[in-house]
Amino acid sequence: MAALIALFVQGENTRLIADAVVRELGGKPVESIISWPHMKLLINPFAKLPVTIHPNIGYATNEESVEAIERTKDYSQPRLMTLDIYTRSDHLHGSLRPVLVHIHGGAWTSGSKDPYYPSESLLVSENDWIAVNINYRLSPANAYPTHLVDIKRALRWIKQSIESFGGDPNFILLEADIAGAQLAVIAALTANQPEFQPGFEDVDTSVQGVICLSGLMDIQSSKENKEYFVNQVVMDPNVEQSFLDKHSPMAAVLEAGRQGKLPPFLTIAGEADFLNDCAVTENFKSVYDKAIKENHGKAECTYVALPGGHHKFYEFWSPRALYAGRIVQAWCQALHRRA
Repeated sequence: MAALIALFVQGENTRLIADAVVRELGGKPVESIISWPHMKLLINPFAKLPVTIHPNIGYATNEESVEAIERTKDYSQPRLMTLDIYTRSDHLHGSLRPVLVHIHGGAWTSGSKDPYYPSESLLVSENDWIAVNINYRLSPANAYPTHLVDIKRALRWIKQSIESFGGDPNFILLEADIAGAQLAVIAALTANQPEFQPGFEDVDTSVQGVICLSGLMDIQSSKENKEYFVNQVVMDPNVEQSFLDKHSPMAAVLEAGRQGKLPPFLTIAGEADFLNDCAVTENFKSVYDKAIKENHGKAECTYVALPGGHHKFYEFWSPRALYAGRIVQAWCQALHRRA
């Protein structure tokens, strides 16, 4: 009984934090976990929603797919260059809708586009957003930055084709978790850089904001993290330090600030995450703020730490995932209102 009471108190503390953030963003008050709207979602998270899924759409060109096979001798590689689109079955508005693109985590070596996160579900079902989940090629079959190039290829396809599904190609936000957050941050900060857009150098791959959930915000935060990224992801023990700095969110944000190319950020971390220390995310927020201040920028980084938040607390329907989803929902809506 004491444990249940402690869990309830912790959940209520999380709600109060989420409610304060959501209210500041202009959203509606966040309901208690014992309110009927929340209970319906938590009791039956698989209840049928008015959502249509358009699955397994290839975003690579024929030439890119052939090159992926020839490089690895693996005919399954093109299946990793695909995306799923989620839309409301009954569009609420005639105008084009904002787009949320999710990039999965998995230490750059595993993971899938298949999970449909609570934050996406709230935006699609309640606000008529378009959600896109993307796959990308992984290590060890592919050395980094193949992963990053695939993210940009997916953005190319979305920019060129999402309008056919009711999405606005001019308002795209990236949402990502864990290692996917590193890809999202670097994709946003290197938008339109030709070296990461081979064959589509002239395509606009910029986005309007980035959301990081338990994100790996510094690939060099420890010796172990750095060695893993070098040996298991980049797979080049002789990689130069300048390359690592360019692809580590913590270092890259300073350079992007100097160039005046910092988009808005939302970072949410769990205080009980045993794999990703939320102090690193808090430090990223400090570095971001410093870059904005020194370069007279106007963008903002919102940082939220959730008490009791464990690794991947945001993925499956739970009170904490629902509250995190409400924060993401309110932040996205506020950003879109200002666009």
